[in-house]
Amino acid sequence: MLINIVSMNIIFGIIIDTFAELRDAQNTRDEDPKNVCFISGYERDVFEKQGKSFDKHITHEHNPVNYINFLIYIKSKPEDEYDGIEAYVSDQLANKKTLWAPIENTMFLVVDKDEIDIDTKMDTLQEKVDEETATIKENLTTINEQIDTLANEVKKITDPDAVEPQSPGTGRK
Repeated sequence: MLINIVSMNIIFGIIIDTFAELRDAQNTRDEDPKNVCFISGYERDVFEKQGKSFDKHITHEHNPVNYINFLIYIKSKPEDEYDGIEAYVSDQLANKKTLWAPIENTMFLVVDKDEIDIDTKMDTLQEKVDEETATIKENLTTINEQIDTLANEVKKITDPDAVEPQSPGTGRK
C-alpha cells in the first residue's frame, strides 16, 4: 500500500511538472508577438527607450501582412516584368535566403547593438576584473614572500652573526 501511494505521488508530480512547463512555454509563445517585432526582431523596450511607438511600428512599418502580400505579389507577377527590387527578392526566395528581409534592422530606429547586450558585456567585464584582481593579489603575495626572503638573504650577507628569526616549533641543527 505504501509503495503504491509513493509511486502514484511520483507519477502525479511528473504530470504536474510537465503541465507547468507546457503552460510556461505557451505563455512565452503568447507574449512574444505582443513584445517582439516579427520582422526586425527588436523588443518593445528598445522602441520605448528611443521614444518610438512599438504598436505603430508593428502595425504600419513592419506589418507582417504587408510582407506576405508582397511575396504573393512577386509570385503572381511574371518574371520578365520584375523591377530591380522584385528581381532581387525573387532570386533570394528561390535560393531560400532571407537577406532581403530587415532582420535585426530597421530604418525607424538607430539601434546600437552593443547597447542591447550591455548587461551581458557588463557581466563579462566584471568577471574579467574579478579574475585580474585575484591574479594581482596572488602576484602581490608572491612578491611579498620574495621580498621577505631577499631581506633575510641581505641580512645574512651584511651581518653574518645575525640570527635568523625562527618559526615556533622549529629548531636549528
